Amino acid sequence: MIEKYIKSKKYHFILCFILISNIINAQYPIVRNFTRKAYSSGAQNWNIIQEKNDWMCFANNNGLLEYNGNTWTTYPIANYTNVRSLYYDDKKDRIYAGAFNEFGYFEKNQQGMKVYVSISSKLDKKSKNFSEIWGIVKQNNIIFFHSDNYLFKYENNKITRYIIKEKIAKIAIINNFVFLASEKEGVFVFNDNMLIPLSYSSIIKGKKICAILPYKNKVLFVTELDGIFQYENRVIS
Repeated sequence: MIEKYIKSKKYHFILCFILISNIINAQYPIVRNFTRKAYSSGAQNWNIIQEKNDWMCFANNNGLLEYNGNTWTTYPIANYTNVRSLYYDDKKDRIYAGAFNEFGYFEKNQQGMKVYVSISSKLDKKSKNFSEIWGIVKQNNIIFFHSDNYLFKYENNKITRYIIKEKIAKIAIINNFVFLASEKEGVFVFNDNMLIPLSYSSIIKGKKICAILPYKNKVLFVTELDGIFQYENRVIS
């Protein structure tokens, strides 16, 4: 009888332990860290995207860093510089990438390996010195790449370059509008190949915008030091 009681208590303890462990893991999921030694590539990673097969890709100092859940692979960009920005086009299963004086895309070949195709190589010589590409966004079938002072529109295999006088802080597509933020001049909407100042955006002039986000029917402008501003009914508050 005593032996049965001890056995029952033992199983009860084990069951409680399993339940508590599951609850703790549900609240605090296990995080696995990968050292540079594990992925054998550059020290810094600037951007992250996920492909439709759930593989992860990183904008790395040595190129496009890919992780398939088991192994790591680095694909260098054309001029072997740091990759700063990525955008995944799930319709084309294509990864757009931006680097120093270089931008283009990675596509898989018949062997499933990623191959880089340069878009910026199509630019004329005087337009090729644009420095780092910090952001990439897509509007319908148009891809936009931005550096500090240039905006490149890639449509139907054609590139159009726009010079931006003030440094571009952030770019985003929200409700199919292209929002472009400048620290000194506030926020613009890119429409019909023109930069149009956003109504009442003077309130955020001089403030460093680090994110532009959708929220319900509003647009949020997240600043580095001055809080969050919202755009609704053509007013920023």
